[in-house]
Amino acid sequence: MTLALPTINKMKQLADEIGLDISNEELEIYQNFIGNDLRSIRKLDLIADYLPKVKYPRQNNYETLPSHNPYNAWATKFNVKGSGKGILKGKSIILKDSVFLAGAPAKNGTSILEDFIPQFDATVVTRILDEGGEIVGKANSEFMGLCGGSHSSDHGNVNNPRKKGFSSGGSSSGVAALVASGEVDMGIGGDQGGSIRIPASFSGICGMKPTHGLVPYTGVMSMDPFLDHCGPLTRNVFENALLLEAIAGPDGIDSRQINLKVEKYTNFQTNNLKDFRIGIVKEGFDTLGSEKEVDIAVRDSAKKLSEFGATVEEISVPMQSYVAAIYTPIVIQGIARSMFWSYGTGVGRDDQYSGTLSEKIKSLLMQPNQLPETGKLFLLEALHFEKEFGLSYYSKAMNLARKLRKSYDNVLSNYDVLIMPTLPMKATPLPSNDDPIDYRITKAFEMNGNTMTFNMTHHPAFSLPCAKINDLPVGLMMISNFFSEKTIYQVAGQFENIFKWEEVK
Repeated sequence: MTLALPTINKMKQLADEIGLDISNEELEIYQNFIGNDLRSIRKLDLIADYLPKVKYPRQNNYETLPSHNPYNAWATKFNVKGSGKGILKGKSIILKDSVFLAGAPAKNGTSILEDFIPQFDATVVTRILDEGGEIVGKANSEFMGLCGGSHSSDHGNVNNPRKKGFSSGGSSSGVAALVASGEVDMGIGGDQGGSIRIPASFSGICGMKPTHGLVPYTGVMSMDPFLDHCGPLTRNVFENALLLEAIAGPDGIDSRQINLKVEKYTNFQTNNLKDFRIGIVKEGFDTLGSEKEVDIAVRDSAKKLSEFGATVEEISVPMQSYVAAIYTPIVIQGIARSMFWSYGTGVGRDDQYSGTLSEKIKSLLMQPNQLPETGKLFLLEALHFEKEFGLSYYSKAMNLARKLRKSYDNVLSNYDVLIMPTLPMKATPLPSNDDPIDYRITKAFEMNGNTMTFNMTHHPAFSLPCAKINDLPVGLMMISNFFSEKTIYQVAGQFENIFKWEEVK
């Protein structure tokens, strides 16, 4: 990289940009100090970057245009074998295309990142390989994670394997489609507003957004460290617990990981639920866009847990009604500052950085006309917010996020698990490129009113299918205390064993 000293004319332009009225003589003084700092920075070119070592060899056998891709879910096919022993031996795992695998493209739903090749493996990748798993490829994902549907990727729509022409849910759209179709055993997704649980619900599989920080985010493209979560998508509860068991725990790099409690999640089997208290969150039903049949299916399914011995009661969390208001400035300004204006890295965190990714994100922002409508909306809205009211609403929203967390903590002090619909609706038809922009944007964000809550409170939240209506799954979401994923698996496992969702209309 060339580190050129700015000319006086350039210095003048920079001064004008930030509103400085300054003489050329003074600019020359500042120019001289900048020159000294640039000479210091150039020393960084003399030493290698400090990156995690790639533990498992791989060949450059990447198939970037897979010949078999019926749902347009594959981004890249390849094969990386792990240790040959461990709890994931014999399992095939697909990665969301935001997850780093050294040597393989990480496009994250945009053609602008086509030639971005990570230099190191994400921590979750190394852990999967350590436990004998076989990574078989990357899955198509939505543009930079900014879509709850499956229609924003530059690489085309992802189809729901349950019903062609319908959304598989985003932004981990391809992962969900490949897991649901049976092409792979398990998948790794990312979740900043529901991007694991939305596709799990639409596609009829299990998706866990763990407690914030439980799974290291090192080597996964960040949207906003406050909202970032990484977790497993699988076809059943046991395999979800198995994959979480393989990837959870501190890695010594990710600063999101504080005071973790890690368990053996697969030891969740229970014969009954007689000691469990379950709360049905009233405010999670009859929300904007709710389908009545979805609300009924989830409420009826939750009540059936009493047949297994659980105490099931309807409860109220009034703060849930304010979730959209709290989330909006956090997601708009947080993502804009972390992912866009900080070029995908953020600053001031003791994390693993990728300078090459930063360069690519910068180039993305220099081609704004190539962004999909969701990307354009985020940038325009964030810029307006910044200019009009700075961070005043963001600040208030972050404070209220703590109040929201406390409101759920208070309820969870009396209940083991809370239940609400994962989404207010079943999977919807995929919009076409010819549909109006406002319709396409609506289809990107209409479904995450419940899921976004727990990206802010940081509680674990799990989606599993509970019914099928018109061949489309209905997702039920379970929430529990921090680091109580095992408790969720206990309830979900009992539910899965006895209650056959595909038989429930």
